[in-house]
Amino acid sequence: MPKSLKKLTINQGTCGYRYNRDSFLLANFYDGPHEGHIADFCSGTGVISILLNRLHPRLIVTAIEIDPVSCKTSHKNALASGISKYNVVTADIKSVANLIKANSFDAIVANPPYRRAGSGRVNPDPRRAIARHEIKMTFTDLIKAATVLLKRNASLSFIMINERKKECIRILDEYGFSIARTQEIKSFGKRPPILFMVKATSGKIHETIIDKPLILKNSEGNDSRVFKKLMEKHV
Repeated sequence: MPKSLKKLTINQGTCGYRYNRDSFLLANFYDGPHEGHIADFCSGTGVISILLNRLHPRLIVTAIEIDPVSCKTSHKNALASGISKYNVVTADIKSVANLIKANSFDAIVANPPYRRAGSGRVNPDPRRAIARHEIKMTFTDLIKAATVLLKRNASLSFIMINERKKECIRILDEYGFSIARTQEIKSFGKRPPILFMVKATSGKIHETIIDKPLILKNSEGNDSRVFKKLMEKHV
């Protein structure tokens, strides 16, 4: 982390999207290019893209989010965190390919809605509901947009609930992506995974890298040493 950067500042309102540890997990997982153009799909208040830009200052970031309030907040957070080269696009993922030139990005990161529309409890706050459930977009919509906006052999990295793992891998395969790297996330060591992360690339690869599961809590219920170390990178 460059010492010249300001302290990380992530503000958010009391309503609408609320970021959590998942953004930090995906930023830590990212192993794409350290320079060039990168897009943050479903960027919310800008956490992932701001973290990546602080780690890799040569990246040119475009944050893409459907909620205009979150877009304004992400721009303010970027400036407050010492990032000036930060682009924000207010757009629906389903139509973003009409707004941005094809093959524009060297990498895409995404923290999309985890739940299918109609599944589970929908938050009464419509802005939070859109962030958590596939009301305005689906995972397939995200992949379709990525196929248009990514350069050849570029990467797409995302985080998702583990129960949708087979579905997501099937959709990636349908659109010509291969799994380059994956990692499961567990609350406790002996519990089943709650989340998984994937780095996918267009075309075929020789081998998929499977990282050791990331465990968030120790046996006492406190943050694990690995998770603490991960978070310290961004402070």
